[in-house]
Amino acid sequence: MDGQDAVRLTDELVFEKTGEHLDNLQTAIVRGTLQNQKYAEIAAGVHCTEGHIKDVASILWKILSRVLGEKVKKSNFRAALDRTHFSHFSHQKSDRPRPDSTATPPTRLDLDEVPDAEPFYGRGEELDILETWIVKERCRVAMVLGMAGMGKTSLSAQLVDRIQSHFDGVIWRSLFFSPTPENLLADLLQFLDDRPEPTPLDRFDCQLCELMKCLRSRRYLIVLDDVQGVFSSGELAGHYRPEYENYRILFRHLATFNHDSCLLLNGWEPPVEIAEAIADNIPVHFLQLGGLGKSAIALLEHLGLCDRDSWDTLIDIYRGNPLWLQGVATMIRDLFGGRVSEFLRYDDLCLSDDAIASLDRQFYRLSELERRVVVSLALKQQLATLSQLQEQIESCPDLLGIALQSLGRRSWLETPAKNARSHFRIQPIVKQYIDVKYPAGSTHSGSPAIPEILQLPPLTNN
Repeated sequence: MDGQDAVRLTDELVFEKTGEHLDNLQTAIVRGTLQNQKYAEIAAGVHCTEGHIKDVASILWKILSRVLGEKVKKSNFRAALDRTHFSHFSHQKSDRPRPDSTATPPTRLDLDEVPDAEPFYGRGEELDILETWIVKERCRVAMVLGMAGMGKTSLSAQLVDRIQSHFDGVIWRSLFFSPTPENLLADLLQFLDDRPEPTPLDRFDCQLCELMKCLRSRRYLIVLDDVQGVFSSGELAGHYRPEYENYRILFRHLATFNHDSCLLLNGWEPPVEIAEAIADNIPVHFLQLGGLGKSAIALLEHLGLCDRDSWDTLIDIYRGNPLWLQGVATMIRDLFGGRVSEFLRYDDLCLSDDAIASLDRQFYRLSELERRVVVSLALKQQLATLSQLQEQIESCPDLLGIALQSLGRRSWLETPAKNARSHFRIQPIVKQYIDVKYPAGSTHSGSPAIPEILQLPPLTNN
């Protein structure tokens, strides 16, 4: 089905359901979406503002959700339309004999918890890597790791849209609000076990047994976002809250027991048993998501900054983190008229409220020893060795090594390749965060004392 046929089918389906045809703007949005255009490009083509196009599109996706019988967004419109076209085509041809037909039913989807699509930049290499692991190598578990704001959820949403046809069913769930493992399994089984009256199960072991049967009978993709929601604050990476220990059993089963489905995880830190599975050569993979790199140029263009020659410096300072770049770009527009070079004349970096709030949540998830390491590295103006950290923190090497390993899993450390594993540092933005948020531990004070923030109890939220 080419683009023109797709636009025509969309118009026909809307007319059948509502009695009204698509208007000119709606048609332009449909056509532009099918051509992978951004809203700004669609707006330029019809000579109106991007904001107006977004408003019209928001209403259009709601209409199409009712028409197509599933939640429709810009990111999944083409796939939803293809499924409807297949169903419509099959219905029209149902009275004709098809003895040699090899057509497969459309993929069943439950993507209600996928966040609304945001502008997506670059990540082509990462998408290719994940597709290879999941589709070609058929790994059992893949995880996208990275600090908040790096774009893990957006990347996985793009991936799902790209590979969903390789599965019999795809379901996306968020662990942000920390569902119990029993409640999560009940929810998953309701989707995966599509019998008219699936057997109700209350015990975790029975639920897990039934889940494994489902994952062996068909090929499913299960996406769990915000995995850190089931981990403890104030502990090393990947340790569960006391009442969530059954997640350990769930993840271990999905990683180590044979099945043909795939679990895709997004989060700030990996489950310990998943990391152990990699060491045992089990088909499990981690993707440590870094910054956007050169692809961040498109983001800065979208945000309307000036002084293009200075953009590479800005991207490097903020490590290509989309959340951090969006926050500082807004500040540069408001205070410096969008001139990046003028902003860069100031020695102090700037953090938006969103960036500070995000770092707050992540910092207070760290164990006390990890916090001491972060503050010690913030006090350093250069790379620190293990022995230097040990001298400043006064911790035994074994515990300090474990803390550094945990910080690495949480993406808090930078280890330059030429000094791999021997020198450590934190990102400039994290240094600034310690300076601004907790001046008692400021790098400007010159004091090696550990500030009072380390005495605060860990936060209990996500």
